[in-house]
Amino acid sequence: AEQARAHAETRGLKPMITSAGLVLAEIARRRGALVEADRLLGEAMSLARALGDPKEIIEPLLERAELRLTQQRAGEARTDVDEALMLARRDQLLLLERQGLEIRSRVLRASGDADAAFQARLDYERATREIAGANMMRRMAELLDAERRRDTIQEKPVATVRARGVTGIPPVWIALGVLGLVAAWISARMLVRARS
Repeated sequence: AEQARAHAETRGLKPMITSAGLVLAEIARRRGALVEADRLLGEAMSLARALGDPKEIIEPLLERAELRLTQQRAGEARTDVDEALMLARRDQLLLLERQGLEIRSRVLRASGDADAAFQARLDYERATREIAGANMMRRMAELLDAERRRDTIQEKPVATVRARGVTGIPPVWIALGVLGLVAAWISARMLVRARS
């Protein structure tokens, strides 16, 4: 990470400098070098805000919230995570929102607000399901598109058409339908568990 940061600094690659600074700050935090982590995060935050890219701002905010939790400064952690979540939701950055919700649940628990922490955890689970569902649907669409392209490119022999049986539905579509049903069943089970 130090080499990446040095490389980025010599070339003036500010987003890369911010990313490398974040990695170094996380390493410092995990090693217990909290003053060094704080300094690195301060630099990353200043550069990120100057860039103005929400993603570049959200990531240091979330890491600083983690640092504040480690320092047992839950109030400051909450301020950072709330700003990060506001930006992530505004710009529909679901992966960063999900990460922020997980951190927020721990921040709220550390603040002694168990009910809000539980709600944040439920929101985190919802975001996880949305991401999993979106990825599943994207993959199914890709497979369907590949099947459609293959069907239009290749001529189907009569034997292949007859092998599909009475329904005329390609086997890959049936498999995708089954996958969709399995995904819906898993989502329903997770929702039932979350509510109980």
